[in-house]
Amino acid sequence: MMTENERLITAELKKIALKEDRSSNQRKDEAGDGDLTALIPYYTDETMDRLFPNPPREEILRPTYVIFDAEDFSIHDPLLLKKNIVTAIKEEGYRVLIELHLRSDGYSRLFTGDFVWLNESATLWSQANNNNLGNSLLTTEEGGGGEEERQRLLAAETQEEPFVVTTMNGTEAMNCKVNVRGDDVDIEIPDTAHQISSDSWFQVAFVLTTGINSAYVLGYSGTVMVPLGWVGGVVGLLLATVISLYANTLVAKLHEFGGKRHIRYRDLAGFIYGRKAYHLTWGLQYVNLFMINCGFIILAGSALKAVYVLFRDDHTIKLPHCIAIAGLICAVFAIGIPHLSALRVWLAVSTILSLIYIVVAIVLSVRDGVKAPARDYEIEGSSFSKLFTITGAAANLVFAFNTGMLPEIQATVRQPVVKNMMKALYFQFTAGVLPMYAVTFIGYWAYGSSTSTYLLNSVNGPLWVKALANISAILQSVISLHIFASPTYEYMDTRFGIKGHPLALKNLVFRIMARGGYIAVSTLISALLPFLGDFMSLTGAVSTFPLTFILANHMYYKAKNNKLSPLQKLWHWLNVVFFTLMSVAAAIAALRLIALDSRNFHVFADL
Repeated sequence: MMTENERLITAELKKIALKEDRSSNQRKDEAGDGDLTALIPYYTDETMDRLFPNPPREEILRPTYVIFDAEDFSIHDPLLLKKNIVTAIKEEGYRVLIELHLRSDGYSRLFTGDFVWLNESATLWSQANNNNLGNSLLTTEEGGGGEEERQRLLAAETQEEPFVVTTMNGTEAMNCKVNVRGDDVDIEIPDTAHQISSDSWFQVAFVLTTGINSAYVLGYSGTVMVPLGWVGGVVGLLLATVISLYANTLVAKLHEFGGKRHIRYRDLAGFIYGRKAYHLTWGLQYVNLFMINCGFIILAGSALKAVYVLFRDDHTIKLPHCIAIAGLICAVFAIGIPHLSALRVWLAVSTILSLIYIVVAIVLSVRDGVKAPARDYEIEGSSFSKLFTITGAAANLVFAFNTGMLPEIQATVRQPVVKNMMKALYFQFTAGVLPMYAVTFIGYWAYGSSTSTYLLNSVNGPLWVKALANISAILQSVISLHIFASPTYEYMDTRFGIKGHPLALKNLVFRIMARGGYIAVSTLISALLPFLGDFMSLTGAVSTFPLTFILANHMYYKAKNNKLSPLQKLWHWLNVVFFTLMSVAAAIAALRLIALDSRNFHVFADL
C-alpha cells in the first residue's frame, strides 16, 4: 500500500505531466509523423525541488522506463527502442512511450535525450503503482485544481490497463535483449559494471586521438625516425597509418557479429574461436595494456625529473623517485574517475595538454634546427645491429597507432555502433594523426641521429616554457593511462559486482584497493626497468602485432568466410602470415635491446 505522501506525489506528477508546457493534445499534434520528443513531459528542477526537497544522495540512481501495451518489447538501446515504439505507434496502434525526466543530482541524462536516471525516492511511486500510473498520465484531463482535482487524480490510480513499468539499474537496463520488428535485429550485451552506449562518436574520436597524441609522441623522433632514417621513417609511418586504419575497421565491423554486442576484445575472440581463444586473447590484451601503462608511468616520471633538473640539477631526486610520484598521481586519478565514459571534460583537458607540449616541442625544435649546423641523419651501428634496430622500430610504428582495446572503446559509443565507430576512426587517422606527424618529423629534422628518445630533453629554450611542456606531458600521461587501464578496471568492477554511486564509501574503498594495487605493481615494474624505447618495441611485438593485425585479419576471415571471394581470403591470409613473421622478428629484436640496456644500466636506473 502507498502512503498518503506517496499518493500525493503520484497525483502531483500526473497533474504536472499534463500541465508542464503544453497540453497533451497539443503535444500529440506537434509530434507529427512518429516524432516522440513533443510527447515527453519535462519536469523542471524547480518542480522537482518542490516534490523532493531532500532526495537521498547515497542511493543508487535507477532508470525507469514506462511502456504502454508493449509487453513483448525488450529494452536495450534508446535509438532502437525509440524506433521500435515509433513503428508500433504507426503500424499497430500502440500508445506512446512516456519518458519521465526527473532531476537526479548530476546524473539527469543517462542516455542523452532519451532516458534518465531516477533517484531512489523518485521511483517509489512508480514501483508501488506500476499497474496504473501511465494510464492515469494519459487519461487525466488538463485543468482543475484543489481538493476535487486531488480526489479525481487519486481515484484514477485504480484504473488498470495493460502496460509495463520496468525499473532496473543501469547495467541491467543496457544489457537486456533487444528485438526491433521488421529489421530482424536481435542484439545481446554481456554484463558489465561500466556505462556503455552513452557517448557520441565525436567523444569516442577524442578518446582515440588522446591515445595517438599522448606523451608517447615525444619519443617517436628518437625511437622511430633515428633507427629508420628519413625514407624508412616517413614511408613507414604513412604505411602504418593506412594498415592500422584498415585493421581497426575490420575489428569495428565485427562489434555486433552474430547478434551479440562484443564489448571486450576477448569476448569477440571467444565468440568466434571458442574458450581457449578467449583466454589467450585476454592474456595478450592485458600484457599489452600493462606494458603501455608502464610506459606512461615512465614517461610521466621522466617528464617530472626533467622539470626538477631544469631548476635543481643536484641528483637528490632520481628517476625512480619521480616514477613513484607519477604512479601516485595516476592512482589518485584512477580512484576518482569511475569509468571511461566519465572522462568527458578530461578529454578536452587532455587535448589542451597535448597541444601545449606538441606546440612547444615543435617551436623550440624549429628554432634549434634553424640555428644548428648540418645534422647527421645516418643510421648508426653495424649491419647486424641495424637489422635489429630497424626491426624494433617497425614494432614502434604499429605501437604508435593502435590501442589493443578497440571493442572496449567501441562499447561506449551510441547506436548505430559500427557507423559511429567508423566516423571516430576516420577522424583519428586523418585529423588526429597530424600533430603526431608534425612533432615526429620536425624533431628528427632539428636534431638528426642525436635526437633523444624523449624530445623535450633535446630542445633548448626558456626554462618556464620547457617546464610547462613537461608538466603538460605528466598530466596528459595520467589521463592516457586511465584510458588504457579501463579494460582492467572494468574487469575488476564487473567481477566483484561493484554497483551504486561512484562516490559510495564501499566503491571508493574498492577502487583504492583494486586500482591502487594495479598501479602500484605497474609503478614498481616501471621504476625497475625504465627503458621506454624498449617497452614500446616489446609491446608492439608481443601484443600489438597479434591483437591488431594477426587476430583482426583472421577473425574477419573466419567470421565472413562465406561472403569473401577467393582473392579476399588470400589477402587476409597473407596479412596473417606477414604480421606473424613481423611479430616474431620484432620480439627478438626488442628482447635483444632490453638485454643490452640491462647491461648498461642497473635496475632502478637513474637515466
